[in-house]
Amino acid sequence: AAINLNALPHLSVNVLGQGQSVNLSGDLNPLLEGDYVFTLRARDLAGLAATPDPYQVSFSIDTTAPLVALGVQDHVLTNNPSFTLPITVTDRSPTTVRVLRNGEEVYAGDAPVANVNVALQEGLNMIEVLAVDAAGNIAANAQLLDIVRDTTAPVLANLVPANNATLNSLSFAASGSANEALAAVAVNGQALTLGADAKSFSGNVIAPAEGSVALTWSATDLAGNTTTV
Repeated sequence: AAINLNALPHLSVNVLGQGQSVNLSGDLNPLLEGDYVFTLRARDLAGLAATPDPYQVSFSIDTTAPLVALGVQDHVLTNNPSFTLPITVTDRSPTTVRVLRNGEEVYAGDAPVANVNVALQEGLNMIEVLAVDAAGNIAANAQLLDIVRDTTAPVLANLVPANNATLNSLSFAASGSANEALAAVAVNGQALTLGADAKSFSGNVIAPAEGSVALTWSATDLAGNTTTV
């Protein structure tokens, strides 16, 4: 609701020319934050009302910066080409929102904002959300400083048993290592146990029968990239 205020004591009236026009001026400050309607009614010496009657101007006082909330946590590792960024902006005035990725603007629009899809670059992506309302109040920056896109599959090494090895048991030890932390690793669909560093792995594998056995190693990194050898 609009705030009612008697502005007349704050205004001065200056007659222009031969009295056919007047100029109103004054300082209404300080005004509290809120919505206001300036209403003016005027009559000439004959009692005739000026048009429009009344003359009204609506305006708002907004001294509070927008509040920006991000609906996702920082420290994300993904192999997806884009990142969904939920943004909520709270402010009494129309607000413009900008999204920067590594300093480059990737989105600009007016609040309210729901989800912004940010195209990710390979490697580290630092995302910043800026907001300023119609009154010029600037929001505190909302940032995600550790959004990493990784599309490179892990590289496996030191695999045991080696190719063409001869074993004397259907149950045998399997082990190896990767060049990065893994989420899971398996041989012929049988899961191996990751070491404390998540790069080394080992476990027992059971062959289905005697004779030549093909081993298929499958490893998936923390971003979801999979290597099969």
